[in-house]
Amino acid sequence: LCKNETVPENFDEFLALQSEKGLRVLAMAYRKIDELGPETPDLSADSLEKDLEFLGLLLLANPIKPGTASTISELRAASLYVCMITGDNIFTSISVAYATGILNSTEPIFVVRRSSDKQGWIFRLFEAVELRRGTGENFSATARSRPQTGDLRAALKGCRAKGARLAVDGDFFDELFAPRGEGLDAQSRADFFRFTAIYARTRPETKAEIVRQLRSAGPESRCVAFVGDGSNDSLAIQAANVGLSIGSNESSIAAAFSTPRGDIRPALDVLIEGRATLEISLQNFKLNIVSSFIELSGCFLLYFFYLDYNNFQLLYSDVLVSVPLALAVCSSPPIGKLNLNLPRVSILNREILGSIISNILISFLFLLITYYTMYTDLRYKHTFDIIPATHRIKMDDFYFYQSHYVVFIMTMLVVGIALGFNRGYPFRKGPSSTPLFFVIAVALIVFSISQFFLIDFAPYWLNYFL
Repeated sequence: LCKNETVPENFDEFLALQSEKGLRVLAMAYRKIDELGPETPDLSADSLEKDLEFLGLLLLANPIKPGTASTISELRAASLYVCMITGDNIFTSISVAYATGILNSTEPIFVVRRSSDKQGWIFRLFEAVELRRGTGENFSATARSRPQTGDLRAALKGCRAKGARLAVDGDFFDELFAPRGEGLDAQSRADFFRFTAIYARTRPETKAEIVRQLRSAGPESRCVAFVGDGSNDSLAIQAANVGLSIGSNESSIAAAFSTPRGDIRPALDVLIEGRATLEISLQNFKLNIVSSFIELSGCFLLYFFYLDYNNFQLLYSDVLVSVPLALAVCSSPPIGKLNLNLPRVSILNREILGSIISNILISFLFLLITYYTMYTDLRYKHTFDIIPATHRIKMDDFYFYQSHYVVFIMTMLVVGIALGFNRGYPFRKGPSSTPLFFVIAVALIVFSISQFFLIDFAPYWLNYFL
């Protein structure tokens, strides 16, 4: 772009040194339009942006925001893949990656650069100490002496052998995946996305394509989250499974989640809240299934006595027991940190189905015991011995010992099962962090006891049992 005589001889070394320090470097140059003359027909950018007079470099410092390194550390500790997709210089990106923990302080890295003849690509391996921010190492001076290869597969083999990572730029990615990756076999393609930690000098369209490729990399599809802070990130945010816009900018329009905060901590919060919400949904699903079975089984047992719930008992079971307990389970807050455990995303798995079936069997056992205690009671008489079969029993006109007993046992069972389903770890805090749950549980137990032991069963009580 610039005339060679206007560019300093140490330009490459100075650029690499400042980039290594984490500074953003902008080159400035100019060309006088009036020198072209009025007869110049082509005023396109390709025609104008050449033979420029180099002016100098503008160095910009963009300090890493507080909390960035700790957030990335938590993500990596939970075995989540973290990479950087940026428009910055590749050396600046490497420096920031080491400073924030995207790259471990001891991880070597293959840096992909154009070959001297501009016809291919060179992969040079560097140790972490040579490229970490603030070391002052001169990239250009040491680059020629570093091991290098022109074969991507050889570089990927080196990554597997040495535990190294890859840093590539947007042009390399565009060339590699121009035919949508047909040039790479499945294993090499999976390894490429596994080891690549930095995508530098990427355009908005390239960022979006990287996200799309990441979603389909490997034998199984991935869930990809993208965090962006500018309008040039909008395409990638839309392409991701989960898009998060930080700061107040245009990308918030394209994002599913946005925050006025300027750091990436909300990305971790979204993940923590999302896992806790999914776990709460599954626990409530199990609670509803088991409590519905308990109510149905209680009704079935009462049919042996030719009885049923009265209207109040039906409302009590459906509204005053199930709904408050479900709300109490939902009020459990997330645990506040990530771990290696993954939430279950389907109800058709062994753990969830096993939990539902085991709780149903235990509940049914208690209900059978309830039926046995009522049936063997010495005071028991068949309903038709008291009220002729030809008379219709209106449940709301009587207080029946059996129905109140079943409702009492049912309430105890549902409260106990809700307590078990309200377990905290690994995604939510335990029941001790939700006082609302204990308030509702105690209120239900007290109310059920009062209904069963303190209610006046006369006159049918005496006629029925004496």
